[in-house]
Amino acid sequence: MRQQTEISCKPMPHSVETEKAVIGALLVESNAIEDVVGILNPDIFYEESLGKIYAVIAKLYEENTRIDLVTVYKALCESGDLEKVGGALALSELSGNMASSSNIQEHSQYLHQLWLARSLAKAGMEITAKATDPSYDIDDTITLALKEVEAISDKTAYASRISDISSVTRFV
Repeated sequence: MRQQTEISCKPMPHSVETEKAVIGALLVESNAIEDVVGILNPDIFYEESLGKIYAVIAKLYEENTRIDLVTVYKALCESGDLEKVGGALALSELSGNMASSSNIQEHSQYLHQLWLARSLAKAGMEITAKATDPSYDIDDTITLALKEVEAISDKTAYASRISDISSVTRFV
């Protein structure tokens, strides 16, 4: 029997369309941020430019500034990030393509799940690289694997229901 020696390359889980819908909703409905501020962070966005826009929106929210297309535009201009996110036209398109913010919380939870999946996949690749490299100590690699998985599980919405990885491994 032939053993698998390579890992298949698949694209990381993401949904740019959902990311755009969430950002669009935040630009159009200023109170929508209250529904997602506990779910999202800039790192959750696969598309870096959308993460930058979310970071500005979150900062405006923290400063108690009303969030809309104009305030986000001004903040991006002041930070020098407007062109990094595609310019004024891209920002305008995001707000124009949004139908409603009624499902923003569900969409944000979906983006959070995709981010967790990417985090787990990246950790798995790092663990695999170290596990297959004879120069790395296997005990250190196992410790790294446990820490990585535990750190990811701490980011889940269900972290309080997930058993502590170290207590589970005692029985293995």
